[in-house]
Formats: sequence, structure tokens, C-alpha cells
Amino acid sequence: MTCHWIDQHSFQRKQAVLGCRRIKRCHSFDVVAKEIEGIHWDFQIENKVLRTTTDNGSNVVKAFKYVCMMSLLLFLEWL
Repeated sequence: MTCHWIDQHSFQRKQAVLGCRRIKRCHSFDVVAKEIEGIHWDFQIENKVLRTTTDNGSNVVKAFKYVCMMSLLLFLEWL
């Protein structure tokens, strides 16, 4: 997983590799979603992600829909 952002002071584009995790079990949406959430939590960016680009594999698409739904629910609980 990579991350890209614009520095708020210099307005320079920045990028970093956040993680590359091997998944040894089935690549079902819930397994992929758990790995995505784990990386977001590791870097404390779960409430900062604005856009995501992925391939169009059905498991990945479903995983991101799940992660987005869970983020929304956490936000609503926070309110």
C-alpha cells in the first residue's frame, strides 16, 4: 500500500510505502479489508484517507466498500 499527499507548508507532492503484507489464506473481501484496516490503524490514518485506487477485482472492491462503511460508522459514533 502506498500513500500520496501534498505537504501543507511547501505544497510539494510526497509519497511513502506504508506496507506490503503477504496474505497466505484466501483473498476474500473480509481478509483483504482486515489487512487494509490494519495498515490504516498502524499509521493512524483511518480518518485521513480521502481517496483509494485499486484494481477492479471483486474481492478488493468489496473490501474497500466494507472499509469505507466501517469508517463511516466509526465517524457517526464519534459525533
